[in-house]
Amino acid sequence: MMERWADLTGDDIAARAGDAVVLLPLAAIEAHGPHLPVGTDARIADGLLDATAALVDASIDVLRLPILWLGVSPEHAGHGGTLSQPASSWIETVLTVLGGLAAQGVRKVVLFATHGGNIAPSRTAAMEARHRTGMLVVAVHWQEFGWPVALEQASSSGLPSSRDARRDVHGGWVETSIMQAIDATAVAKTPPGPAHRSPPAKALFPEGPLHWGWHARDLGGGGYIGAPDQADPDTGRMIIDHVAERFAALLAELAHAQWDGAQTS
Repeated sequence: MMERWADLTGDDIAARAGDAVVLLPLAAIEAHGPHLPVGTDARIADGLLDATAALVDASIDVLRLPILWLGVSPEHAGHGGTLSQPASSWIETVLTVLGGLAAQGVRKVVLFATHGGNIAPSRTAAMEARHRTGMLVVAVHWQEFGWPVALEQASSSGLPSSRDARRDVHGGWVETSIMQAIDATAVAKTPPGPAHRSPPAKALFPEGPLHWGWHARDLGGGGYIGAPDQADPDTGRMIIDHVAERFAALLAELAHAQWDGAQTS
């Protein structure tokens, strides 16, 4: 089962910490265009975790921390509503939380990111936490669970494909579809049309495999990058269900994994 850390008593946590898998959701507050709220990443984290919670087996113990809402978002600086923290201080904030968890006896943690800018620093934090605390810390972004089969295949139904998703970087049909499935009232009734700009070289993200230092204005416009007008709540629900199934399976695997934190080589 999955329960919220903040809803439990100190005695409850003390009794369960050593056997539980603890989730730390990592989101952001940043502009997502004129059609989505600045809290989109946090809303998506809640929606995905709620769906996952419904699938977690009652025999395993998962504790869900409150969302860390301030992310690493320099690529959205200058757009209204965006708040950001330098990667170095963000990593130390996460490590402070992880250190506190270790002091409570927690041995297994998942850092669950719904903002792309948190991916690299969360991996750094996971590695550093291993050496500081001995905990098993897994850093994952929801898109690393892959895509539903219907989006992986070339579709004749008019659905976007997973190949399109890589260029749908921020506030496009992917996030807009998920938000429509979670809470349609939070999304503009008529999302805007596509905003795409190519990177300066084809080898660079999102057209190629190489990462580079980009700003949202380099790849899109209006605070978003993608095609939000292609969004559909049924597509969003399909993505949510797929991620929840994969995430629940990961949590079960971690819950049963043997880990004493003593491995040093």
